[in-house]
Amino acid sequence: MDFSQIKNHLISHREHAQHQIDYIKAHRHMKEDELHTYIYDYVLYKYNLFGEVSDVYVLDDLAELSVAKAIKLSKEQAIAYDNKASCDGATSAMNKKVLLLMAIQKELNIKFPLDEVVQIKDTKKLTSVVYRQLNGKMAD
Repeated sequence: MDFSQIKNHLISHREHAQHQIDYIKAHRHMKEDELHTYIYDYVLYKYNLFGEVSDVYVLDDLAELSVAKAIKLSKEQAIAYDNKASCDGATSAMNKKVLLLMAIQKELNIKFPLDEVVQIKDTKKLTSVVYRQLNGKMAD
C-alpha cells in the first residue's frame, strides 16, 4: 500500500467511526445489545481493525492488536517491545484505551463515573456504561 492508499484507508476508518457515533446519537434509546453492535464497530474502526478482527471484546487485547498493526509486528512482539519502552509502566495500548474512552465521552457528551472506568475491561461493559449514561440510569 502506498502513502495515498494508507491515508485514504485511515480517513475511511475515521469517517466510519464517526458514522457509528452519529447513529448512536440519533438513536440514544436503542436496546443495549443493539448499542453494543455500534460501540464494537466504533472501537474496531478507531483501532483500524474493522474487517480484520471479530469476536475479540477485551479492550486491552484490541488495543494491543491495534498497536501491533500500526508498527507491523506480531501482538507478542509489540507487547514485548512496548513494555520495555516506558519507565513509568504505561504502554501504547494503555494510552490507546484511555484515549478511546475519552473520545467516546466527548463524542456522546457523557461522563463515565470514575468508579466504573476501572471496571471497563471489554466492549460489553463499555456498552453497559454508555447505555446507562445515555439513558440516565444509575449503575446496578
